Amino acid sequence: GDSFRALSTTPNSSSAQSVALTRADETARSLNQLSNTVQSLRTDADASIERSVSAVNSTLKKIQDINLEIGRLRVNGQSSADLEDKRDVLVDSLSKEIDISYFTRETGEIWIMTKSGRALLDTSVHTLQYSAKPAVDPSMRYVAPPGPSGFNGIVIDGVDVTGDIGGGRIAGYVGLRDNLLVQAQDQLDEMADGLINAFSSKGLVLFFDGTAAYNPVNKIGLAQRIAVNQNVVVAPRALRHGTNAAGVVNPIPVPDPVGDATLPLAIVASFETQRTFAAAPGLATVATLEGYANAFITFQGTQRANIGDQLENQSLITNSMDQRVRNDSGVNVDQELARLIQLQSSYSASARIISAVKDMFDALMRVA
Repeated sequence: GDSFRALSTTPNSSSAQSVALTRADETARSLNQLSNTVQSLRTDADASIERSVSAVNSTLKKIQDINLEIGRLRVNGQSSADLEDKRDVLVDSLSKEIDISYFTRETGEIWIMTKSGRALLDTSVHTLQYSAKPAVDPSMRYVAPPGPSGFNGIVIDGVDVTGDIGGGRIAGYVGLRDNLLVQAQDQLDEMADGLINAFSSKGLVLFFDGTAAYNPVNKIGLAQRIAVNQNVVVAPRALRHGTNAAGVVNPIPVPDPVGDATLPLAIVASFETQRTFAAAPGLATVATLEGYANAFITFQGTQRANIGDQLENQSLITNSMDQRVRNDSGVNVDQELARLIQLQSSYSASARIISAVKDMFDALMRVA
């Protein structure tokens, strides 16, 4: 980065101070934007769970209707082949939404259950229930009963079965909302924490958590809230004189060493210093701030590439199995297809994160 390096050569320059503050603001806003992207994706995933649940219920009802008609045709000694073909299409559609098993009864009806054995269709439809949240924030997590949980559970017959659903769109969206995207937010929060500490450890609270000095116990969602300390914006001399721990600009010393570049140089050195990061987000625990940002970009890019490779391989597997699946009436048709759908959802989300990463990194590298 260049802004504080330039400031260190002319620490009293209002122009250099203005550039440094602009770069800091760009960095904070880039982290805000990327965090907002992650939470928007989580909101989308949560809404998609509700849509998939609705699709499952609708499809189960259609299969039930066909079951009843097939039963009537069989009793009258008539062929039900056409209806069975239509039902197969519906079962295929259902398996894209949720991982299922099924078996055909002597009457020609099929009974369907989840992979974990929870009944979806027998003598009646066992309706799934789910209500999405209108908006998602970084603190929200799904917690199985008894909770408390930031999200509703997916319920069948009064039982929360969220953790039992292992495939299809529903499992893919749950995994996005609760795992992949939560990890991305944790990584961004860790980066924001490191950025704040790179300055505050040298006596300059350049960044606030919203409108107040940052407290590390509030790290969750920090990247969404990080902002330039307005006390410094109002009094740019703070880039020379520093602030106290609360972010209030220090008094002008007497005498005032106009050309003193001690603070800007210390901040440049801070960016080049190895620091410790939390292990939970899955990146390096010891790195420079730039190194951690690079690790984040590499992680997200590698994850997207790996998902892309898995998606391609899974497509080949699914296509090669398709005919065999259609020929075996008792086979669990869901497994490979459901896995394919999960990967498609993850790949799409990873692509949106990657598209927002470059601006964040460029802004970060300009600030120091």
